[in-house]
Amino acid sequence: MKSRGIIAPTGATTAVSGARTNFRKLCILVLTSALLVATAVRAHSATGTLSWDAVTDPGTAGYKLHYGTVSGTYTNSVDTGVMTSYTVTNLTEGRTYYFAVTAYNTSGNESGYSNEVSKSIPSGSNYTLEISKVGSGSGTVSGSGINCGSVCSNTFAPGTAVTLTAKPASGSTFAGWSGACSGTGTCTVTMNSSASVTATFNSTALTYSITATAKGGGTITAVSNPNVTQGTSGDTTVSVVKVTKGANQIFTIAPKTGNYTASVSVNGTQVAKNVGNYSYTFSNVTGANTIDATFASAAYTVTASAGTGGTISPASARVSHGASQSFKITPNSGYKVADVQVDGASVGAVTSYTVSNVTANRTIRATFTSGSTGSTTSKSYTITASAGTGGTISPAGAVKVNGGSSRSFTITPSNTGYRILDVKVDGVSKGAISSYTFSGVTANHTIQASFTTNYSTGNKAARR
Repeated sequence: MKSRGIIAPTGATTAVSGARTNFRKLCILVLTSALLVATAVRAHSATGTLSWDAVTDPGTAGYKLHYGTVSGTYTNSVDTGVMTSYTVTNLTEGRTYYFAVTAYNTSGNESGYSNEVSKSIPSGSNYTLEISKVGSGSGTVSGSGINCGSVCSNTFAPGTAVTLTAKPASGSTFAGWSGACSGTGTCTVTMNSSASVTATFNSTALTYSITATAKGGGTITAVSNPNVTQGTSGDTTVSVVKVTKGANQIFTIAPKTGNYTASVSVNGTQVAKNVGNYSYTFSNVTGANTIDATFASAAYTVTASAGTGGTISPASARVSHGASQSFKITPNSGYKVADVQVDGASVGAVTSYTVSNVTANRTIRATFTSGSTGSTTSKSYTITASAGTGGTISPAGAVKVNGGSSRSFTITPSNTGYRILDVKVDGVSKGAISSYTFSGVTANHTIQASFTTNYSTGNKAARR
């Protein structure tokens, strides 16, 4: 360890836990000059590592490092906790910094400053030159330690003159410099600071424009082509796509949810209508073209039908995507509603029904049976459903069913340890079935499901 001098800080006597305790003297700071370095990747920046002797007073809680660019005036402070070494970053090159340390106790009382040490940070960090290439063409930029190409940046000593040359690739032209250079000749940058230069290369290949227009709820996209300019007004988006002469260009057309592609036209001629997703390829492009896609809100048909003895209204309906449609079922005189089925599934002997959230074509059908003249509803019956230990029946309990209609029940073991043993309808076994339907109900009924474990006693013994 290096030898360090000792001074007594001002105000060294402080209160600790209600007692008067003398802070021991702080040691002179020792600056480790080998660790005070310029940061090469960032101009005008350096770091410095400082260390000091610990105060042995048991009341000491930590230290604060103070520094600034004027002796005795410290504009920056860092609480280092119990650490007796700290690295300061972002020091400016070409300036002198002054450092001192204080100690503080558990009551927050702080000692006077230790001895001050100073360090001058020399200038002379290297500076970075960054090269960027933009444009529709390609090419290289070369210079001292630069081949962009592959290496598009390098660092240089202050005052270094770096000359850059741009060379366009075949089929491209060099359009000029921007940033630290200008013009179209060679570029010389004197490295008095970090700098950036941009070289623009443009393609000389002949290109044609394909104008793509999407109207309504959908998009039209040029596949694998970044050379697109686009603008939107209201529900219409127009894209201008640049395509090299003789190349192919694919466009994808996609309606948004709840919409469909009503029409696709190429150069004014319709090529598709009333479709969903669609794609079109321009092959061997030799001139300007247009492609237009129109989208519309999707609509679906709910087809309604009625058997003998009544009507359903409306007879059919066209419904927008996600919308609903209500229907009224009316029996003729001397008839009553027997059943209403929506998409083939019974919903009971109802006199009205709403088909909700329509996202596809649907059906609703009403059937009728002879009954009290003018009656619009059938007599109600009760099917009592129950299940033993080991499973469930759904629906369960006292289930109301309109006369003449049907009702299905599902029997399910509660887990893999059980299986259906038997299902009894009105006390008569129907076997180990997993579902049962009462059809044309004209009386009260019962249905009872029983379950057993998967293995009999003998099987369990055999498995031990």
